[in-house]
Amino acid sequence: MFIFSIFTFQVFGQSNNDTISQYNREPQISTSDNDTLKQNLLDSLPKTSKIVKKISKDALKNTVSYVCKDSIYFDFHSKIAVLYQDAKTTYDDMNLDAHYIEINFSKNELYASGIATEDGEVLGSPVFKQGEGTYRAQEIKYNFNTRKGKITKVITSEGEGFIHGQHVKKVDDKTSYISHGQYTTCDLDCPHYQIKFTKAKAIQNDKIITGVAFLSFGDIPTFLAIPFGYFPMQKGRASGFVMPTVGMSETRGFYFENMGYYLGISDNLDVTLLADIYTRGSWALKAKTNYVFRYQSRGDAFVSFAQSFEGERNTDLFQRKNDFKIEWNHKQDPKSNPNLNFSAHINLISKTYSQNFITSVNDYLSNQYNSSLS
Repeated sequence: MFIFSIFTFQVFGQSNNDTISQYNREPQISTSDNDTLKQNLLDSLPKTSKIVKKISKDALKNTVSYVCKDSIYFDFHSKIAVLYQDAKTTYDDMNLDAHYIEINFSKNELYASGIATEDGEVLGSPVFKQGEGTYRAQEIKYNFNTRKGKITKVITSEGEGFIHGQHVKKVDDKTSYISHGQYTTCDLDCPHYQIKFTKAKAIQNDKIITGVAFLSFGDIPTFLAIPFGYFPMQKGRASGFVMPTVGMSETRGFYFENMGYYLGISDNLDVTLLADIYTRGSWALKAKTNYVFRYQSRGDAFVSFAQSFEGERNTDLFQRKNDFKIEWNHKQDPKSNPNLNFSAHINLISKTYSQNFITSVNDYLSNQYNSSLS
């Protein structure tokens, strides 16, 4: 009996402990229920709205500014603005002045032209400026996004010359393709002489590369042609063709003087090769070089051989003269050797060279030519 009583007590004691712990236990919430409560709590809090603006990929990055003297017509449906008289448009580094400008904001394009008077004169022709380039034209089409354009009957300056083009396609800020154009150093709208070409590529402040090109006077072509042309336009020293001087001589006919090529070998040495050609047979070849050796010496040299024809052939008045000129000037820098100084002035010239081929006014008027070494 004793043993049974103890066993019975232990059994009931265990049962009471479980009952007490059951009443003292904190409520348990499952993980899924906890997430649901948090989500409901967040949903009950006030929310702040955020507006995201979507910008079209074709939208302009900068503002287009435009103004005119007469009036502005704006079509809101087509998004086209039309400017009349002394119109001006600016976008980034692009500036355009013209009598008539039409801006299409849906295509991000513009069109510009002048206006023809009753006399046929065109007023307010477009003047397009971008970077260092300036273009005068009859018509201009330009895209703001691609920065490409098409220009009709354009005149622009490059280096010391001018480029005329019937059609010009501008592919970026510096590169243009020209069809049916000409290059000249004459600053007139209708130049007296030019090198004409059918196609060319012009890179601003760098070079002009043409296809087949030939020299012409006005609209009269000559037999002087080249398979291709290369005209450097870099600022400073650069190799390239030397444009000739064109004129008329009573005794020798039409002429091209001092046409040739300049070769800038280095900052210390250059060479110029020139030629004179006359339609009645006279000619001259010239070579000139300049050299500078720092702290040593400097000088220049000139060599020329020429042949001239005067009078009618097969007559007693016909004359053929062979001439030459050799000139060398040299001066030593005193810093190279304080104890030794050397200088030279060599001048060898035929009797009639200065009369037939003028190099300077002083040479033409001089009767004596001296040489010296010291």
